[in-house]
Amino acid sequence: MRHTFLTRILIAMALVYSAIISACTNSYNHRADETMARAEALMEQHADSALMALDSLDRKQLRGARRRALHGLLLTQARDKNFIDQTSDTLIAPAVSYFDDSNDTYHRMLSHYYLSRIRYYSNDYPSATSELETAMELLHDDVPNEAYWRARIHNDLAEMAYFTSNFSYSIRHQKEAIHLFDSLQLYTWETDAYLSLIRSYQLIGKWELSEKMIDTVKTSCKLPHQDIKYKTAAIHNLVHKKEWNKAANLYLSLCDSTSGYNCDSFDYAFISYLKTNLGDQASAKEWMDKAYNVAKCPVDTFSISYYTLLNHLINNSDEKLQDLFQEYSQRGAKESQFRISNHVTVGSNDYHRNKAEIEHMRAELLSNRLIISVTLLLLIVFISLYILNRYKRLKTTELNKLAILNNDLRNNISILNTSLASNSLKMQEATASLCMILTTGIDQINKIAKKKLAADKEIEVRNARPDNDKKSNFRKIENSFLDDFSKMISSLHSPTVFDILEKNLNLTEDNLMVNFRTDFPSISDKELQFAVLIFSRMSSHTICIILDIPNLETFRTRKSRLKKMIEQIESHFKDLYLQKFNNNSSLIFE
Repeated sequence: MRHTFLTRILIAMALVYSAIISACTNSYNHRADETMARAEALMEQHADSALMALDSLDRKQLRGARRRALHGLLLTQARDKNFIDQTSDTLIAPAVSYFDDSNDTYHRMLSHYYLSRIRYYSNDYPSATSELETAMELLHDDVPNEAYWRARIHNDLAEMAYFTSNFSYSIRHQKEAIHLFDSLQLYTWETDAYLSLIRSYQLIGKWELSEKMIDTVKTSCKLPHQDIKYKTAAIHNLVHKKEWNKAANLYLSLCDSTSGYNCDSFDYAFISYLKTNLGDQASAKEWMDKAYNVAKCPVDTFSISYYTLLNHLINNSDEKLQDLFQEYSQRGAKESQFRISNHVTVGSNDYHRNKAEIEHMRAELLSNRLIISVTLLLLIVFISLYILNRYKRLKTTELNKLAILNNDLRNNISILNTSLASNSLKMQEATASLCMILTTGIDQINKIAKKKLAADKEIEVRNARPDNDKKSNFRKIENSFLDDFSKMISSLHSPTVFDILEKNLNLTEDNLMVNFRTDFPSISDKELQFAVLIFSRMSSHTICIILDIPNLETFRTRKSRLKKMIEQIESHFKDLYLQKFNNNSSLIFE
């Protein structure tokens, strides 16, 4: 019953816990939906705030394929708008797969568009172009901001065409983008599109068109990266017209550390080339040395090699420089030069304006997590207290049982000790009585043996005399009596008698035989019995009868041999053994 009750309690607690977790999870996902909706609304104007809001969500707690797909799409979009170069499609690929199977055309278009951005950052321009074309096909009038996204796609298609050297295709898409941005009054985007178009005109040799456009956008370049693109385009035009001094001064102003433009080996090598054309060989060498010092990759090596060769041709008055420059321009143009300052983003003031809102959202999430944590903590404490209480009860029951067993054991031990004390006392009394009987019996046996010896001698004397028949019968009867008496004494030769005698010696002589056995571990049983009888003060004739020794001469020989064994040992008890032997000598009857 106890186990059943405990099981029910645990099941109930588990159900309560599951309900709490489910409620918290549902509540979290509801707030996550609100956060993603708010982030999507902030995306165009306040991309940094949208990114912070999306980063505050725990992707592992999001439930439902659509919710996770939307979060992956919006997070990829927010990172792109904050100029974070992304090369992994871990977030966007599941979103593309989900929205391709849905009726949500807008988010399907966005997922393909931002997958193209991932392919672009991975330098996979054909794949990026394919994704952009798919996004373009999904644009319809019912798609929100259809014109804006069409302009963006045209602009990106122009970029992809530029990087695949399809300049005519790039120019066509840039013109479409410029027209749409102008109609939408997105003049910043329009300026960027114009600068890209100028770059394409220069690469196909349409210098007059590029120069006209440079004059057109000169006043509209408001952002740092636009100013850099404008100056770069102007420098190329000056180089084309061989206005080396103007080109050099403009390039040096561009490479000034205060302009925000980060120079690389290409820039230093190009300045060296300009200085060479101006005839300043010493300055040209200094700038080329800088190019060598900052070179990091094969593209840098190509730039240095190209301009080193170009300088060499100039110094040797070679006239075929323009063809080489055109070839290099098509091979070595790097889009990264025109995107360096993109990380200097607009909207830093917007971040501070929206910081309070983001902090409020985080505080709300933290509060909900705190409630869940406190609930779980209380649940754990309740379970721990319950288990501790059950454990305490079980242990108390066990201790009570042990106390009862302990009392019973003490009573049994007390009874046993009393019984042992009584038995010990009885044993001691019996032993003392036995010792007394043995001592008295041995004295009596010795006296009888002495009389028997005298009788044997008397019989021998009478047997030597001639007697009549009566005396002869008397002798027979007497001999028979003595024989029976000898048999009675000889019956003492038994293990039981020797065991009793040995115990008696240990009791009365302070473990005499224990010590004797220790000093003579290999002594024979006959010699041990001989020693026991001597130590027990048996007379020589008694010992001869018990051990069936034929005469006293044999007895003396055995005694002498045993005495020599004792004299040869090194023992604390040697003198005691010899004293017992000497005491026995007074009991020898001739």
